[in-house]
Amino acid sequence: MIKKISIFLIILLFTLGVVAAKEVTDFKVPFEFSDNPYDGVYKVPNGDDDPTFIILKTDDTSEIDTNETGYRIYPTGETENTYYYVDEGLGEQGCVEQIEVDGDKFLVFSTYSKGVEDKAYLGAALLSIQDFNSNNNVEPVKIF
Repeated sequence: MIKKISIFLIILLFTLGVVAAKEVTDFKVPFEFSDNPYDGVYKVPNGDDDPTFIILKTDDTSEIDTNETGYRIYPTGETENTYYYVDEGLGEQGCVEQIEVDGDKFLVFSTYSKGVEDKAYLGAALLSIQDFNSNNNVEPVKIF
């Protein structure tokens, strides 16, 4: 009888663990990003500057290179472990952070397309990341 109960409890715990696993579509994104063309990618409908919010499940952030020519990443100075980035080659800029939920890691990006660095775009990207954190009760963890 104890064996049956133990087996049942183990199966129940395993099932709960699988059900509780967070996926990119389970997060609440800032309200303005209502268009969802792909899992984990959200856009502002009819946005002239192509605002995009991306949630990417990842295990490894070692490929993020902060010294690549034309690509800069630096701390926001406002939210710990949240970074501004500017990719002049792609004409893209925004914020990036990593969060961890139930042992799974996710990179969260808020991006805008524009050829040169623009403080207003970077500020808007930071605000959307902060909204995301508040809506999902998460805090960024160290990337590097």
